[in-house]
Amino acid sequence: MSSHTLPNIRRILSMASPSNTLRRYFPKEMELLEITDAQVQQAVERLNHRPRKVLGYKTPHEVFFGVEMRYTNKP
Repeated sequence: MSSHTLPNIRRILSMASPSNTLRRYFPKEMELLEITDAQVQQAVERLNHRPRKVLGYKTPHEVFFGVEMRYTNKP
């Protein structure tokens, strides 16, 4: 893991979050030095493609890039 990302992960994980969604991927018991860049990227991808009620059930990816994702076919 790159040394410049470790402080950022620690800062993000220490922030209070109502749902603690990052803890699903990086539990408190997990040693942060053992987290790989690939694991961080996977967590980022999953969280950015998770619909949010506050965004009108759009994903952060859809809102930020102005695209619409279709996860199921409409009849």
